[in-house]
Amino acid sequence: MARIPTLRFDRGTLILHPPPRGKGWIAHAVWDDRIERFRIPAHCYRPLLESLRQEQIEINDRASDFTALELTPQLTFDPYPHQREALDAWQRNRWQGVVVLPTAAGKTYLAQLALQAIPRSALITVPTLDLMHQWYAHLETAFPNADIGLLG
Repeated sequence: MARIPTLRFDRGTLILHPPPRGKGWIAHAVWDDRIERFRIPAHCYRPLLESLRQEQIEINDRASDFTALELTPQLTFDPYPHQREALDAWQRNRWQGVVVLPTAAGKTYLAQLALQAIPRSALITVPTLDLMHQWYAHLETAFPNADIGLLG
């Protein structure tokens, strides 16, 4: 009897072992000689799962072993129509995408709404230390009980 393949997160990538039957998953994988396992970029998680499901391949998904955050917002406003439209578009695109809005259009609050919709850990990257501190202050105010860190 074949072992059920396990998918786990490791240092920014996914490891799938033992290799499952089927062919769809191979398009996402690269062999890593150092560990003698297939590695898959973490951003391919969803398409990988879809290809495995399509081929009816059962796996033990340990990559999704993350904790949902308890985010109780203390800072709430009614979103502007363009923010609601952006959030709806993000959700329709299966919770992925890039927000492009002009300065002072409410990108930070939009991110807060996204965090509330999918309460998971997030990495927010910004080009300057000033912006990093602005984001930090906003998130600390919005989610005072959350552990928010800084790196930079």
